[in-house]
Amino acid sequence: MNDLKFIDCNERITEIFDVSKKEIIGKSPLDFSPDVQPDGRLSKEKAEEKIKLVKQGKPQVFEWKHETPEGKLIDVEVSLNIIELVNDNYIQAILRDLTEHKKIKGELEVERERLKRAEKLAGIGWWSYQVKKDTVIWSEVLFDILNIDKDNFDNTFEAFNKLVHPDDRDKVREVMANARETSETIDYNLRIDNNSDDEIIHVKCRSQSAFNEDGELVQISGVMQDVTSQLKDQQELKRREELFESLFLDSPVAIAMIDTDGKVQKLNKSFETLFGYSEEELAGKNLLEHHLPEGRKEETEDIYKHVFANEGASKYYEDQRVAKSGEVKDLLVGHCR
Repeated sequence: MNDLKFIDCNERITEIFDVSKKEIIGKSPLDFSPDVQPDGRLSKEKAEEKIKLVKQGKPQVFEWKHETPEGKLIDVEVSLNIIELVNDNYIQAILRDLTEHKKIKGELEVERERLKRAEKLAGIGWWSYQVKKDTVIWSEVLFDILNIDKDNFDNTFEAFNKLVHPDDRDKVREVMANARETSETIDYNLRIDNNSDDEIIHVKCRSQSAFNEDGELVQISGVMQDVTSQLKDQQELKRREELFESLFLDSPVAIAMIDTDGKVQKLNKSFETLFGYSEEELAGKNLLEHHLPEGRKEETEDIYKHVFANEGASKYYEDQRVAKSGEVKDLLVGHCR
């Protein structure tokens, strides 16, 4: 180029601009550019600035948006240098088509965003520990999971270890010792206490080591999943089960738990006392076949249909049931699903 005019070009330039060489010579790069570049600057203003700098002996490499006569936009990387030809200086412009590169980069960015959303939904973040550099790389999601400000985090193993609950640090040392000996995956659980609030973060971890050709440990990579809410749910479920068990076993009301076939699953103490049967004696047996007075066995199926047809609790009603001793007892009977 001589200033902003093409004086020669190769075939690749004609392919990029999608015109003949004749249509390029004597034209300006601005004839193949939109009025405004992606950064918001006027193409003319920016081009003149780059030409001025390169004339000052400062080679320029930058991205540029060109436009074909048909209006197709093309991303290129431009490299400008001064060259001397026939006792005169010219500007050599080398263009590298970035269209495919930009396309792949865009697709990768979309995939990264999808992966990030998936990580957030699953509460999973990844990490990688570079052993020789003593550097820990975390995914953005992992910073969120552990409630850590990444701008103020020292990316070292020691910095991470300080986040681990004191009672779990021996476990971390054990995992690290195992990681130096095997490339097999290691599963473990940790508690994270980052002192940002009173809540302990529970994470489920899986890691794997990578060794070089000399057998030296070079990297440990892994994932962490936040299981705090699941653990809370499990603890609450266990508490409710224990409460129900306590209420069931210690209730003054005789209670039998049966499956949909009427077979006994569980009896409480009051039932055993009232009717004289132990849970072991009736377990897996049809309750009403042992429980209804003689002459009423045929009612068994109808009673079960009534029991399992209605959700919730029934009204209590007066009825008779037979104890193990054969004694017929007058009772208030009810059921619930």
